[in-house]
Amino acid sequence: MKKLRHISLSAAAAVLLLATQTAGAGEYRQFPGVPTDSHTLRIQERVEGIFSSGDYGRALLIYEKELAPRGDKYAQYMVGFMHLTGTGVRKNRAEALAWYRLAAERGEGPLLKARDALRESLDSAELERADVRFAELWQSYGDRKLLLELIASDLYLLRRSGISKGESAEDSEPGAYLAAGYTGTGTGEGYYRRVLERLRERLQYLSSTRDAAAAGIENPAVIEKLETEVRHDLRALDLP
Repeated sequence: MKKLRHISLSAAAAVLLLATQTAGAGEYRQFPGVPTDSHTLRIQERVEGIFSSGDYGRALLIYEKELAPRGDKYAQYMVGFMHLTGTGVRKNRAEALAWYRLAAERGEGPLLKARDALRESLDSAELERADVRFAELWQSYGDRKLLLELIASDLYLLRRSGISKGESAEDSEPGAYLAAGYTGTGTGEGYYRRVLERLRERLQYLSSTRDAAAAGIENPAVIEKLETEVRHDLRALDLP
């Protein structure tokens, strides 16, 4: 299990008030996305230093624009936290709840507690605004959206690999993977199998994520379009 990064000491007292003192140290399910590279790790470390130094506006920008779109649940939580407390941004409890809901979608206990505690404190008008905003965020940065994009990327790689309907890796032309512009270690067959294994892992994880109805999204136009395209490509490739 992957560990959530530790929240900076300057924010610890406020987190305690939200009954989420373990939010920086809890565990959440692995997300089969692009492995965290050194560049992303440097961003994560840098933003926590920026937050601790009191440069909240800059920290918010990095959490929201660079890390949250990668499915970083801690960053999504921090965006909500900063809107809730007015840290580097004007206080907005509805906006905070929308981000808390997104951060908690993997079922991590402390994040669920933070979401539920905040939800109980909002009035009906704030809850309505939070619902609208969450629908936007979920269709942009939610796990299902990110997974569908990754699956679409895998399907593209397989198409470019020269794998056509009913054709196995052994039947494909040697070197097709390199000719398509996708380098990798090992043989073409090995590359195909690695992509296929990753695709299957992501499809399995996708089945465990909430669809639009389960997420409470009434008009999921963005996600439905992407899902339709992905399902079409899966049928067209007829993968083994």
